[in-house]
Amino acid sequence: MQAEQSMSENMLAGRMRQAVQFCKDANSMSTIHSDRNMDAEKRMVMERCLTENFLLKLGMDYFGKRDLLYIDMRGDQDVARMYDMGTLPRAPKAPKEVDDAADEDAGDDDEE
Repeated sequence: MQAEQSMSENMLAGRMRQAVQFCKDANSMSTIHSDRNMDAEKRMVMERCLTENFLLKLGMDYFGKRDLLYIDMRGDQDVARMYDMGTLPRAPKAPKEVDDAADEDAGDDDEE
């Protein structure tokens, strides 16, 4: 029974992430990853999008039987990028001039 409940919660969380991603993409909010970066107007736009496109169309319990929904503004694509090793930031390469200058200066510490 607990395994079924856990699978159900994972499914509902996936639905929420997909819905958040849809609304972020539809409202040009793809760079927002936290509601701290949103003013009241953007929060209302997100709430309206979720309500009109998911809750009213697919049922008020589409995200589960809850009185309150907490949305962290991370869509399914945002979460996937968090776990994708291919998108890890890499250290920038130094320009060729900097590398050459470092090679020329190497070993000159003894000269005065």
